[in-house]
Amino acid sequence: MTTTTAPLLRLRPDGTPEMLVIGSLEAGAARYEATDEARQAWAAGQAIRARAAAKKGQAMYWHISHRADPRAVALADRHYNRQKIGTPQFVPPGRCLVLLNEDASALWVTSWPFAEYVRHAWAGAWVCSLFRNESAVLSSELIRQAVAATRWYYGAAPALGFITFVDADKTRRKRDPGRCYRKAGWAHVGYTAGGLVALQQLPDEMPEPATPMGAQLSLLEAA
Repeated sequence: MTTTTAPLLRLRPDGTPEMLVIGSLEAGAARYEATDEARQAWAAGQAIRARAAAKKGQAMYWHISHRADPRAVALADRHYNRQKIGTPQFVPPGRCLVLLNEDASALWVTSWPFAEYVRHAWAGAWVCSLFRNESAVLSSELIRQAVAATRWYYGAAPALGFITFVDADKTRRKRDPGRCYRKAGWAHVGYTAGGLVALQQLPDEMPEPATPMGAQLSLLEAA
């Protein structure tokens, strides 16, 4: 037996790679060390599984990303609440989950600021601080999946659930600002002191937790 504690990728029978966080393989078994080549192979395998799942109507569109992912900067720059266009980081300070789809045409950020630093009425809630969709997938579906991925990442939802704020003056004119959130099961619950529309989804209204693509590799890198 050849034993190693390094992260490994081995090939499944269908040719897609499988991550082994710690493990051993028989000498001569097909595998990759955790190099750039291995990571690329892992990402390719994830994409293959995503496309296969899509054909079955079970696609998870979101992939785990991070607060300074260069692939996401251009999308963040085109969001109306961007503070400093072109800066490498696009996420507020504190706890966060960043999700990006496969071709970087949709971006989501869940922020979870500590309640003592929050000034709005929903202190302690998860906050969608950025959502930009330029893909062909319905925004309401991406929102549902982002909530499910957030539940997977953080576990039990806070009592006030999820909140987001929409500037009706900076989005496309609609009868009901935040329509894509409403279609995903969120409700209009008021306004901020600055006049932003507040939309909320409580824990018992959320979809079940779901694992985003690339989760195993991302958690390995964060370890």
